[in-house]
Amino acid sequence: FADKMLGDGYINLNNNAPRFCFLHSLKDKEYARHCYKLFCQYLPYGENCGKESSVYDKRTNKSYGRIYFQSMTSPILKKLYPLWYPDGQKRVPIH
Repeated sequence: FADKMLGDGYINLNNNAPRFCFLHSLKDKEYARHCYKLFCQYLPYGENCGKESSVYDKRTNKSYGRIYFQSMTSPILKKLYPLWYPDGQKRVPIH
């Protein structure tokens, strides 16, 4: 979990319901699915937790494919959120 949080993972807080999310390029689709399989052993994921989409970058004038996974809320995420976001900004917890 910590490795993912240091990179492309984050906890999304919506209506006091934290959800673990991570995003990868479609080039890394198999790795993203591998990560999902690891995390779904510890966090609840819904049936439609993974989504593929593309995003347009006006700086490069190109579209980029991406894959996104988001968990459902969980009591463990309620405990982890204040450690990683003590002031609303993502911080590496030092304990």
